[in-house]
Amino acid sequence: MKTKLRARAATVLSGALLLLATGAGSAAAVPSASGESGEVTAAATCYGGAVQWTQTSPELRVPSSGTYTASSRCNDINIRTTRRSGPTRTLHYAVVCFLPTWGDPYCGSPKRVPELGSGWTVLASDVLDGTKFYVVLHHSDRNVKIGGQLAF
Repeated sequence: MKTKLRARAATVLSGALLLLATGAGSAAAVPSASGESGEVTAAATCYGGAVQWTQTSPELRVPSSGTYTASSRCNDINIRTTRRSGPTRTLHYAVVCFLPTWGDPYCGSPKRVPELGSGWTVLASDVLDGTKFYVVLHHSDRNVKIGGQLAF
């Protein structure tokens, strides 16, 4: 029992030291409490690869042309607001549009983009690796400038 406990503690400690040594960011990612095969939470890697966006008109396509490709870095497509100027009562929505290799393009349901400082929101869950997509952002006021990040 003590040997298993020491091995588990060593796994957790070595994972934490590896993250510190590689500069994985401020999000603490450590092996799971169960110790199952040294699993590491994907949050630091997923959000660490986020792309920036800035919206100054009522509609914005991200990226402005072409598509992004989902990868194993994130299981989902996530969005957050990091900056905002102008009226605060503006409704802000995002729609993910997919271009699958197996069929016609389609767009998901509109999801409300989180307010400044309220963290990440999942726009699409369990997106298959290799799926091509883009995001369309909508807001209701021409006098608003909003910026944020998209992690996928």
